[in-house]
Amino acid sequence: MNIWIFNHYAITPKSSGGTRHFDLAKELVNKNYNVKIFASSFEHHGASDTNIINPKEKVRIESVDDIQFVWIKTCQYKKNDFKRVWNILGYTFRAFLTAIKTKEKPDVIIGSLMHPPAALLGYIISKIKGSKFYFEERDLWPQTLIDLGKVSKRNPIVKLLSWLEIFLYKKSDRIIILFKNAVNYIEGKGISKEKVLVLPNGVDIKRFDNAKELPNDLDVFINSKLKDHFKAIYIGSHGMSDNLEPLLLTAKKLKEKNSKVCLLFFGKGPEKERLIKFKEEEKLENVIFFPSVAKEYIPKLLESCDVGLLSMHNAELYKWGMSFNKMYDYTAAELPIVVNSTMKVGDLDDFGSIVWAQNPVEMAESLDSLSLNKSLCDKLGANGKRYLEKNFNWEMLSQKLVTVLEQDLK
Repeated sequence: MNIWIFNHYAITPKSSGGTRHFDLAKELVNKNYNVKIFASSFEHHGASDTNIINPKEKVRIESVDDIQFVWIKTCQYKKNDFKRVWNILGYTFRAFLTAIKTKEKPDVIIGSLMHPPAALLGYIISKIKGSKFYFEERDLWPQTLIDLGKVSKRNPIVKLLSWLEIFLYKKSDRIIILFKNAVNYIEGKGISKEKVLVLPNGVDIKRFDNAKELPNDLDVFINSKLKDHFKAIYIGSHGMSDNLEPLLLTAKKLKEKNSKVCLLFFGKGPEKERLIKFKEEEKLENVIFFPSVAKEYIPKLLESCDVGLLSMHNAELYKWGMSFNKMYDYTAAELPIVVNSTMKVGDLDDFGSIVWAQNPVEMAESLDSLSLNKSLCDKLGANGKRYLEKNFNWEMLSQKLVTVLEQDLK
């Protein structure tokens, strides 16, 4: 069976960011499926293009662990401006041309809504090729934009995205969502829940069992220079939606306590420069910013730390649930997770490794307390790892998809 996935931001573990479709495809290949992923050559999280070096080359096909990546040449950008829009349009147009020229016929096409044109592209190609179409809604567009305060619900763009969302719901053979309560969101739009498959993010446990060693300079810094510190780590994007300022305010409170807790930030994003400036103005020596690191180094990096960090907006959006990649990585490394949030997301409590804090003061107290109680850290970490292995390993998640695929293609 041939499966095509259109995900603008899909990457391999050699790059930084989430590897959802690589990990899923790897398990599907092990089950004798053929998987082709159409992705942009420009890496969003790494802000570089290492997949197509030759500027004259527009498309490159690479086999990675028997998964076919079709790298689509796109322009580079540094922030959310017209260049990023041009990058999106370039991917959509060139991926369309590449797909229709490809002679093979996919049985199923998954259009992933990392941005709307990629999902719509998946639908269009499915009609041309005569394939089943699965619409994967990674975020609830445009509800995410509304609830995080980025746009008004009366904005014309929101009205267009709302129309597109319903259109893709109706035209798809299946709707893939990442959080379980979102079934109710889709039902509220008049769509039968029978079409919905809940397929959250997960983790490749084997990657943590066979962790790749850190580059020497990073290893020395983390494990030697900071060996006497209790290391709290954040990995991921540094954007408005990530709500990272409360973590710096937490560091300020820890500084006042003379705590041995040190906060490490790995990643990039439009807010990073502002956050670094805040750190410098407040003289927060207990905060260290690092560039993004490749996914293959994440297991060993997390194993060198003591607790994972997560900060959430007080947004209505989270009543539908959540599925942050970083949360599964923290848990696979047996780290307890301290979450800054004024509201509890029910499915997080199931992990048994979450410590809730409603503000920076509470968060500082929780981190300081954990730094003095290694046995509690170990217990929380073990709780989370057991729950993760049972519910969120990609081998098990891929089988959920296979069951549906076989049912739809009988």
